[in-house]
Amino acid sequence: MPQGQGQLRWAVDSARRHAAHALAAAATFVLLLVPDIAFALAGYQTTSIHKSGSVLMAAVLAVALTLIVSRRWRLAAAGFLLGSQVLWLGCLAYFGKALGPEQIVLSATEIADVTIGIAGGWRILLPALITVAMTGGLMLLILACEFRKGVWRDRIGGWLFAAVMGASAIYWLSHESLGVSVPGSHTLAALGPFQATVSAARLLMTPVAAAKGMQIRDQDVRPVALEAEPQTVVVIMGEGITPTRLSLFGYPAETSPRLAKWRREPPPGFELIAKIGFAAGVATFASVPGFIKMSYIPVEGEWRGVNVFDLAYAGGFASWFLSAQSAHFLNVAGGARRAERVFAEQGNEMAFAAKHDDLLVDLVREIPAGPERRFVFLHQRVNHANYTEHCSHLGPGDQKDLYIFSVAADAAPDQRKVAYENGLRCWDRNAVSLAEPFLAAQGAVHIFITADHSEMMGEGGLWGHSIADLAVAQVPVLLLTNRPQSDVAKRMRALSPPTAYTVSQIVARALGYDISTPGAETNRFYLNNTLPFGRAGYLEAEETGPAQYQYKVRRFGRDGRLQEESERNFPEMEKANR
Repeated sequence: MPQGQGQLRWAVDSARRHAAHALAAAATFVLLLVPDIAFALAGYQTTSIHKSGSVLMAAVLAVALTLIVSRRWRLAAAGFLLGSQVLWLGCLAYFGKALGPEQIVLSATEIADVTIGIAGGWRILLPALITVAMTGGLMLLILACEFRKGVWRDRIGGWLFAAVMGASAIYWLSHESLGVSVPGSHTLAALGPFQATVSAARLLMTPVAAAKGMQIRDQDVRPVALEAEPQTVVVIMGEGITPTRLSLFGYPAETSPRLAKWRREPPPGFELIAKIGFAAGVATFASVPGFIKMSYIPVEGEWRGVNVFDLAYAGGFASWFLSAQSAHFLNVAGGARRAERVFAEQGNEMAFAAKHDDLLVDLVREIPAGPERRFVFLHQRVNHANYTEHCSHLGPGDQKDLYIFSVAADAAPDQRKVAYENGLRCWDRNAVSLAEPFLAAQGAVHIFITADHSEMMGEGGLWGHSIADLAVAQVPVLLLTNRPQSDVAKRMRALSPPTAYTVSQIVARALGYDISTPGAETNRFYLNNTLPFGRAGYLEAEETGPAQYQYKVRRFGRDGRLQEESERNFPEMEKANR
């Protein structure tokens, strides 16, 4: 073959190989972006396709994937990106918000709860699964094709992919601001879980810091005299209870008939004071320890806060901690030292599987009436996602009375709302059942009924909890008392709004102590994000404007830096608390 013809054939062959690589890279690039585009068009909170950095990253990843020599490694890398898209978009569909580092950290303790919730809400995850399956199948088919080797760029494909991932991780870990490492709506779906995992590592390595100018003070604790009569103080901490979805506060569906009846016709000698307030955090692991430590400011709350069980013991109260959830929520707050009994679901799973939260009712009935002073902290599981199994142990007649809401089987969002509202009826039933054994107690009885956080049901595109939004911390705050003229009841009526700190102050007063924090402001309160004591950052809410329940909300990171500022109004709370 003449030399000229050989060179021409080589040039044509080389051009074809390069063209094939270019076409494969272009197709991979488009397929990587399609899930982000589809979810953006569907109205989800994702803006990655509008960010040049995200689009450029998708292009670089597409080129790197196409140029990896080994088909095995090429498909493995593609599978990693496609699996990431499933996790990222699934979280977006399930919560209405991107996966964050806090969820990665919490997965170690809440994997069972998350699995149960996902199993019950599989319809919600279908859009993510179908979208990624359709695009991912085409991508894997393209990348499975073998092109002729020998092109020099083939040898750098794997190194390019590793360099992109490694350089990204180093940048997120080493940047001065923690917020830079936290993924959000701007993040490419194929990289979101990887960034969240790296950010979780960065989160755990970053010391907790107070916001600039925040004055951290120790609490003042002063004993006050209690009436010379028996005293019973009870805290019932519910799970995921949204007050604005309770008929107790005027919601049109009859979601809390028993408590609503108690508000109209309380048990003889009692009064039910019902308000809407704010929890100590937006997730259980953030709010329960925060309430038990009774601290005004999350930062250093584990050191400076007062443990309510220590306070009860000092005041001469015998105490009980009975929980349908894990004991680590109590332990991280210092435990219940000197309690008569600490009982949690952990290690007692079979008993809870048989009776669910009704087992707490059995345990409450075992508490002796003998101690002159009793303090009982009850942590329910109802109404935890997936909202469906909490009354499943009951007979058909009782279930018919509780599961009264229904909707078409193919309406996934509506099914979720219906399951939640049926779950509220289960919570209402259990809360009343837990309170009833104490109604016949001698002397003063103060029963506080609240929750660890609320559950979003599509408001603002948000679902569930563990979202750094003030609305996720909205909870019912009730006091059922047979001493309506007591200082405890008067303080409760004066709260507007109740917060975890101000409610814990009233609990302390019922235990015989006044708690105050120097520098605490009546128009400003704080709450944790998803982890206790500022470990995942915290929110500051400052009341603004002439009307109540208008707030300037500042979100701070674990490092004390201001990450976001917004304005929030809650007119429904003002109406409920009049």
